Amino acid sequence: VEVAAIVSQAEPLAAMIPEVRTHRVLTNETCAHRCSFCDTRREHERASVAGPEALAARIDAAGAAGAEEVVLTGGEPTLRRDLARWIARARDTGARVVLETNGAPIDAAAARAYATAGLTTARLHVPGHDAFVAVTGDATGWARACEAAALLAAAGVTIEAVIPIVAATLPELDTLPSVIARAMPAVSALRARVVAPNVIDGPLPTS
Repeated sequence: VEVAAIVSQAEPLAAMIPEVRTHRVLTNETCAHRCSFCDTRREHERASVAGPEALAARIDAAGAAGAEEVVLTGGEPTLRRDLARWIARARDTGARVVLETNGAPIDAAAARAYATAGLTTARLHVPGHDAFVAVTGDATGWARACEAAALLAAAGVTIEAVIPIVAATLPELDTLPSVIARAMPAVSALRARVVAPNVIDGPLPTS
């Protein structure tokens, strides 16, 4: 009876929250990071994924399906020198354009180009602070992610941080939000992504 009462109270509230049609579009499959839990990264691009015809078709399909939000993801999308072109194409569908990125390849010129093309939000992949190098294999990645957050924000892009919940990040989950807030003051929201057990980067603690 108590559960039914809770559900009956929650249903009107849920009805008030607008549903956003989100379509994730894979832009490429290569990435400079080496996260062991990533199930997308490949050493070489495939034309069936990264080729211009294939990518255009996926973005157009998202638009035709009525996407309200198109999330450009990878791989690492910013490894594409023509990424601004695809941001613009996603914008032209009428959807809000979101970029998932580790931020490492982004400089000031790229940040301005992405914003001009129509990028609304950048979701920075932040796999820990203390664990960053161990997870990604990138010794300079944390500093570059912090710089990318500042550059994108200066260009008018909303910044969110995405924390993958894996064995390596568990020990610092309590402190990581405050670390991100200090190092990346432009971050307006934090998101957590639980990695499926079959691609976890190590055994979860038992206690």
